[in-house]
Amino acid sequence: QNYGNITGTVFSSTGGIVTGTKITIRVGKTNKVFYSNSLGVYSIANLPPGTYNLNFQAKGFVNQQVSATVTANTTTTKDVTMVKR
Repeated sequence: QNYGNITGTVFSSTGGIVTGTKITIRVGKTNKVFYSNSLGVYSIANLPPGTYNLNFQAKGFVNQQVSATVTANTTTTKDVTMVKR
């Protein structure tokens, strides 16, 4: 089977980056958790093609949910802007 990837950067509404953002994605019947790195970048690899809901949580920010469609052998870029509470 061919897989795809989702990557992106987590920004704050003030233009900065948000590090350590918790990203939860449901793959099949399993919730998988990823975190944005010191540059605010996250990467989720080896996803079967389909549409996924990504939930973003960071301290001091309102939770965000975005959907991303993954196609085989492709990296989908999904940048997210977090709004302060």
